[in-house]
Amino acid sequence: MGLKNVTLFLDPALSSLNYGDDIHDYPLMQHPAQPAAIVALYFVFVFSLGPKLMKNRQAFDLRKIMTIYNITQILFNLVVFVMAAKVIQNFSLYCSPPNNSNTPLDISVRKIHYYYGVLKFLDLLDTIFFVLRKKPQQITYMHVHHHVGMAATTWATAKYFPGGATGFIFFYNTLVHALMYGYYLMSSWNSAKAIWWKKYLTQIQIVQQLFYDTMFTIHLFNANCNYSKGWLMFYLCNTFLMTYFFSAFYKKNYMSKKQVSDRKIE
Repeated sequence: MGLKNVTLFLDPALSSLNYGDDIHDYPLMQHPAQPAAIVALYFVFVFSLGPKLMKNRQAFDLRKIMTIYNITQILFNLVVFVMAAKVIQNFSLYCSPPNNSNTPLDISVRKIHYYYGVLKFLDLLDTIFFVLRKKPQQITYMHVHHHVGMAATTWATAKYFPGGATGFIFFYNTLVHALMYGYYLMSSWNSAKAIWWKKYLTQIQIVQQLFYDTMFTIHLFNANCNYSKGWLMFYLCNTFLMTYFFSAFYKKNYMSKKQVSDRKIE
């Protein structure tokens, strides 16, 4: 069963929509095999080929490359954020159906969604750098799940359910990622411990996930909202999981044992 058939199974009412529309022929968007191949190569390199190549080698000093990469990510995320800021006023927290029509607004939203999706594949380079720098401890389940999950779901959403409720994601997430890569840029040349706002960046990420949890729940239980309920449930499962991951990370890294004990007593 292809992805289009899957979406029709989740919500038959979408059968009249023109899937993909003008971004259908964009790079990476022609067929699910394209993003699937990228993800497959990612897994092969991160968990097999990369570690074998680096086994008897010194870790690469990638500070200059990572500086360019981080600056590029900051700029690209800010560009998409500004683009999204111009259309976000047309979205509703109560119901934002997919942007599938051929109005100028819907075409713009689909293109923004596509650009955001490209950024999610660019994010996969984070893990590649970990391998080349011999930092296996940073390749956690949370890290891999988040990166692969975002790339895959953003692609599928841009292809079959563009814009709509997910428009809030590429609006807020690009700003958060610009801040995150700003932190990476500073920490690549200085001690990460010296950057005092790392803790608050994690707090921002938790708040972001809580917002998604709330917004998708509202859409899901709004019977009059024409956005696939099946896809909303899928997104909710993922956002709840990421809320848990970020919260657990924050508790582990920023809450002292005494603070944790005090919380348990209350």
